[in-house]
Amino acid sequence: MRILLAPNAFKGSLTALEAAKAMEQGVRRVLPRSRTILLPLSDGGDGLMEVLLQAKGGRRICVPVFGPLGEKRRAAFALLKSGAAVVEMAQASGLALVCAHKRDPLGATSYGTGQLIATAIQAGAKAVAVGLGGSATNDGGAGMAQALGARLLDKAGQEIGPGVEALLRLEKIDVRALRQKIKGVRISGIADVANPLLGPRGSARVYGPQKGATPRMVRIMEEALARYARIIERDLGVSVGAEPGAGAAGGLGAGLLAFLKARIRPGADYVLDAVEADENLAGTGLVMTGEGRLDRTSFFGKAPVAMARRAKAKGIPVAVVCASLETGIQARLRREGISEAVTLAQAGAGPEDSYSRASFWVSRAASLAVKKILLAAGLFCVPQAWPAHAGSGGFSPIDDAYFHRDRPRNLEKSLELCDKALAENPEDAQALWRKGRSLVRLGEREKSSKDKLRHFKRAEEALRAAIASKSKEAEAHFWLGIALGRRGQTQGIFKSLFLVGPIREEMRRTLELDPRHGGAHHVLGEMYFQIPGGRRKKELSARELEEAVRLSPNYTAHYVPLARVYEYLGEKDKAVAALRRVSEIKDPEDPAEYPENLKEAEEALRAGILSKDP
Repeated sequence: MRILLAPNAFKGSLTALEAAKAMEQGVRRVLPRSRTILLPLSDGGDGLMEVLLQAKGGRRICVPVFGPLGEKRRAAFALLKSGAAVVEMAQASGLALVCAHKRDPLGATSYGTGQLIATAIQAGAKAVAVGLGGSATNDGGAGMAQALGARLLDKAGQEIGPGVEALLRLEKIDVRALRQKIKGVRISGIADVANPLLGPRGSARVYGPQKGATPRMVRIMEEALARYARIIERDLGVSVGAEPGAGAAGGLGAGLLAFLKARIRPGADYVLDAVEADENLAGTGLVMTGEGRLDRTSFFGKAPVAMARRAKAKGIPVAVVCASLETGIQARLRREGISEAVTLAQAGAGPEDSYSRASFWVSRAASLAVKKILLAAGLFCVPQAWPAHAGSGGFSPIDDAYFHRDRPRNLEKSLELCDKALAENPEDAQALWRKGRSLVRLGEREKSSKDKLRHFKRAEEALRAAIASKSKEAEAHFWLGIALGRRGQTQGIFKSLFLVGPIREEMRRTLELDPRHGGAHHVLGEMYFQIPGGRRKKELSARELEEAVRLSPNYTAHYVPLARVYEYLGEKDKAVAALRRVSEIKDPEDPAEYPENLKEAEEALRAGILSKDP
């Protein structure tokens, strides 16, 4: 299966390319034979340059510029192989360049952005795309125009200073020198917003406070920008006050329109066209996109939804991964073609993890999103959407049969598909550990000890073979530990501690390869509860099971064992809360186990007694 990975940046943690790579890891964990195409996106703000360099090729050019507070710094623009240039105003005039306590809403200048545009033109660019986003400025692009040769004069015929407040002294604009510099150059402003320069939705009132402006400063900015717009219309014959997109990037959109005769283009669609999104969708079976937050604003010019609309038009399912998701928008996301939206928290991330370990959790969320798509496909369109193992479909039919093992013969089918894969490649570690997993589950179903042991021993053989392949599969070690435990329980030797060491070692190796494997913590928790050791072992059991819940909160099998431990430790309220949590989970990680987990939890609540002293 061909899967297109097309995320936006996760602001403050991952670039779009880093996010795409993390998603690729997660997808391959579930569908290791899938063909993944990385297509990082931007909607015109931070990251535009890197996205277009990734798609089109070219080079970064670093030059000295003046920053938003007039300080000397270096900033980069991109010169693409096509000869076009890409400038991000955030590189030279961005809010991220200014410490919070040094922000100057009235004095910040876009002069450095103008320097980047001028240098790109000097380098031979005949087309320049300017990304409008992440600005520290509110000067309407006045500084940008001055850097390109425009003269903004006061009553005395002197150049006004930097910043929006200086526009209150503006009397005349002279663009003769600027016109010569930009002759024959096509300029585009790439914006993810359509705000006008002035009014309630204008640059000052909407974005000024985000840059540190007080209500008094906002009034000054609105007055100064209104004067600026009047003089632009008088001297240049361009009306910018109400033009959509003119308010982008502190009014830089207005400056581009007025001084450079630019065209303001919606960022997401511009980027999707530039990276040839429609061509990349051809032959694609699934699209995965995402960004830091999905909310009501995502439907207005943001890359993930724009990408989903194009995929929907071609009948391709879409999954989204995001750090946070506004409640109440799921139905609208589905209407836009987004089948699944998975947050990092659903994958087990804590609040601090979204920044400190974003790559890991985006990967985990991507795995979960693929599993959800697989489950939906299993319910509605398996034969068409998820081809058998013989071709590029990879292991999705095996996993689909396994995750629906509550249906007649699906577990046997998963084993048959594993054997089919191994007939082609007997050393395929992915097929071997999946075979071991299915054999463990088949052994659990058997009635006689003899039949149970037969399956568990076959599972051990397959799992040891997977490990011997040196593929470093965490799941192979995990399921080997499970198989050892099931064999020990069947033979009645578990409490003799004979297998405790080997099982613990397999869980250690699992966590070494995948530090966030909730299942390994679950096994350790159950093991510590069952072996002798008094209260200390039970406290250790509680810690392991609590960690399992933190990492895999939607895996319902965690909660009854945790409740037993809490009850043993005399923490009845925690025990009851753990049991009730099972019924609250609406999206269980393993749907086949959910009915039995729910039944066990409800029976324990009714009985009021959870465990017997081991």
